[in-house]
Amino acid sequence: MNIFKKNNEKKTTQKLPMTGKVQKGFRAYCAVIAAATLVCGMSVTAFAASDPITVVNNLSDFIFGLIRAIGLILLGFGIPGISGMLLILKEVQTDE
Repeated sequence: MNIFKKNNEKKTTQKLPMTGKVQKGFRAYCAVIAAATLVCGMSVTAFAASDPITVVNNLSDFIFGLIRAIGLILLGFGIPGISGMLLILKEVQTDE
């Protein structure tokens, strides 16, 4: 079975031929896309409430919500690990 046989042949790569007009057009296309991305990305407005305390409370609620979600995810990964460990310990105790 030679499934994992290493191929020692050197493969050569060649650039595809591209004329000057195509190259200039591609550069212009890339420049337009980059400019459009920057304009769309930098022109996002931030909406805030008129009361600064409301802004702080909303941010606090958001951050604590993220912390709670991360904690639940970690708890979800931890419970199967703990239950598996308890099962292994139970099997070891019954074998003795």
